[in-house]
This record gives sequence, C-alpha cells and structure tokens, in this order.
Amino acid sequence: MRINELVCGSLLAMASLAAFAQEEPAAAPIAARTFVNPAAQTAQSNYQAGLKAARLKYAADLNQAMKVVLTAANLEEANAINATLQKLGAEDLPLSTAPFKTAQVNEARLRYEASVTNAQRQYGRDLQQALKGAMAAANLEESNEINAEIKALINLLAPASSSTPQPPIGQPPKKAPGLELVRYPQHPSQAVGQNYNGNVSAADMGKPLGAPQTVRSLSIWTKAVNENAVLSGFIKIEKAGTYEFRTNSDFDRNELMIDGRIVCKFRDGPNEPQSVRLKAGLLPIASTAYAIRTTETRIQWKPPGQEWSDIPDDLLFH
Repeated sequence: MRINELVCGSLLAMASLAAFAQEEPAAAPIAARTFVNPAAQTAQSNYQAGLKAARLKYAADLNQAMKVVLTAANLEEANAINATLQKLGAEDLPLSTAPFKTAQVNEARLRYEASVTNAQRQYGRDLQQALKGAMAAANLEESNEINAEIKALINLLAPASSSTPQPPIGQPPKKAPGLELVRYPQHPSQAVGQNYNGNVSAADMGKPLGAPQTVRSLSIWTKAVNENAVLSGFIKIEKAGTYEFRTNSDFDRNELMIDGRIVCKFRDGPNEPQSVRLKAGLLPIASTAYAIRTTETRIQWKPPGQEWSDIPDDLLFH
C-alpha cells in the first residue's frame, strides 16, 4: 500500500470516531496498552496519574468520614466505607461504588466519580491529538492501538457514573438553543426517615418521567416538588478565567456541575459563592434539583472582572 493511501485511509477512520460507540468494547483494559507514540505515552501517563490522585483523595475523604460514622455507631455505613477502602487499595482502575447511606460519604463518592470522569475525558482528548500524529507518520499499527483505546473510552463513558450526564468523547455537541430538562421520580432513599438521603446520582434516579423538555433559561428553572430533575447541555465560555457561581433553591437542595466538576454542592449554603477555573469553549453544564420541597432553582454567575448577574440565555445549547 502506498504511503498516501495509508494516510488517507487513516484520516477516514478518524472521521468515523463517533461511530465507534456502536461497536463492541475493546478487549484490553483502559490504559493497559503499550504505546510507542510519545504523545500517546504522555497521555496515558497523565491519565494514570489523574486516577491515582482521585483514588488517594477519595481514600482520604472516606477515612475522615469513617471517624464520623464510627462516632455515630453506624456500623453498616462503616462496613461499606471499609469495603470501598479495601477496593481502592487493591485496584488500579477507576472504582465504581454504590451510593452510601450518609450525605457526607455520598458527596465524597460523587467528587471521586467526577474526578475520574474528567480524567477519562481529558485522556480521550489527548489521545485524539496523538492519533493525528500517528496517522501523519503513517504508523498504521500505532494508530489502530490509539483508536482502540479511544473506542474503549467511549464505551466506558456511555453509561455516565457521575451525578450528571456527560457527552461521549468524539461526538461534538449539538447546538440547539437552551438546555435539556429530564425529570425523574422521587428515589426511595429520599423518603424522610432514619436512612434519609437527599441527593442521589443520575444513574440511580430510575426511568425518566416523560420525554426531555427544552428550557431556555438556567438562571431560574422549575420542577414538581416530588420529582428529581436534571437540566443539562453546554455553556459557551467566551474567555478563559476564574468564574464564580452561586445557587439557591428551597433548602438549597441542588447541585451545579460544569465541565465534569462539581462547582456548587448539594446544600453548600444558599447563594454561597463558589469559584472555578474554566477554559474557553463549549463546556458541559448540568444543574440538578432534588425531590422534596424544592420547586425552583436559581443560578447566577460572576465572570472575570464583572458583577453578579443572570447567565445569558444565548450562551446555552444542547
């Protein structure tokens, strides 16, 4: 095969990245492949370092929470935390854990899942750049290896494990105005009682209630009092920098996530300012409001050098 035919064929393969999500998952575990391309090696090393940092932070949070549940003589929760700590110490790959009974431990779990998802998405972006270099060098074998890793990441991210849905790698966002609202029934753990848990992950919310709806404004949006709801899509950040956000709802029962990171946590305080460093571009955003009491969620932002204001509707897409 001639070199120019090889490169053209590889470029066509890259153009079809979005279709890989329809195929079977790659056999090799994520980050277990051996690359020779320097960019792919660096991407893999950074990804593994990111996972290690997420596991260490999760373990530290769990050890701190263990002291609290032991003081409260909550043996069941202590056993669940201990089992997760053992898995964290034994596994190199991201760890998927079930929801806990107490809010503090669940918040640690959600932070860990968000960190892992963010690391996986960055790994995918870095690998796509490495793929371009491998194809430009007409290295078909290495291109196939990198391609296989990207395919495995797409399959891994398809069922989002964090509290808000994330778009898969390789598929550009649609650009319809507004955000998409998905409603869910109240979760059994949200019933007021001894094991009450106010916030649950999107993966545990169950079957949506009806078809998604388009909502044009993020600054004020509403839902039924006995439902959970996720308003998600993309926000256009025109200038990179440090942005501040604040949210409020009845009993502050909401969460705001941007670009895979929890910015405003569940019940972090009404209108309590939280800052986050954002890059320019279309970034995934999701506002989650939880069942019981909450019907209206309010969100404002403070871009660099500006005052507090509502988020302009024309910066929101889905």
